[in-house]
Amino acid sequence: MAIETLIVDDSDTFRRFLSVRLERIGCQIVGEARTAAEGLDLFRARDPQLVTLDLVMPGSEQFSANDLFLTIRRESPPTAIVILSTHPRGSNADHFLAAGAVAYMEKNFLSFDQLATTLKSVFPELAAP
Repeated sequence: MAIETLIVDDSDTFRRFLSVRLERIGCQIVGEARTAAEGLDLFRARDPQLVTLDLVMPGSEQFSANDLFLTIRRESPPTAIVILSTHPRGSNADHFLAAGAVAYMEKNFLSFDQLATTLKSVFPELAAP
């Protein structure tokens, strides 16, 4: 059974890249959002098992990626959230990991095999990288 996945990222190119790679390991992309507010609407409408979340998205001043993260944690604690950001790990990563993110990965150094391995530990039914 495919893992229903929502991608929240303002980059069309990155969303396409991520979508293709996630589908290869057994995810079904149920929505793609360019802003945190769009992500919230799609999250509530589709109830995905997995959300990938970019932290920096233009147009998210009123409702930020952090707001989306906290809302998902509050409304659906079992939903797995992976942070994929250009922000360096540092204390930012510590904050999200302590609050329940399954992973925090920097886009600039993203190893999809590492991401797939992490996801497989959460969703054993996914294919190996």
